[in-house]
Amino acid sequence: MKWLSEKYGVKGVTISPYNSQVNGTIECPHWDVWQMLFKATAGDLKKWYWQLHHVMWADRITIRKGTGCSPYFMVMGGHPTIPLDIIEATWLVVEPETVRHSENHMTQALITHMMIATRSV
Repeated sequence: MKWLSEKYGVKGVTISPYNSQVNGTIECPHWDVWQMLFKATAGDLKKWYWQLHHVMWADRITIRKGTGCSPYFMVMGGHPTIPLDIIEATWLVVEPETVRHSENHMTQALITHMMIATRSV
């Protein structure tokens, strides 16, 4: 502690093991996770480990009031793709008029690639 104080000017502070004001801020999100687990397991908390992954995912993609974004967004820099997004996106795709066979598709892709390659030379 003395070394930190001399090198960086950091002064140590002694606190009690339990500080209700500080611990309340930390324990509040834990209460939310506990409530989510309780509801996800329908009250049977012996099965918490089956739902923990889903609960933590839901917690990480939920937007926080304090930051205005989710923890996922803060770490990844983008919004997560959730199953509902994929289901909605499939309805936006136009179905092809004809189905290409893989040989025709590969031949067409090769011709397109060769045309682009010859233009750049």
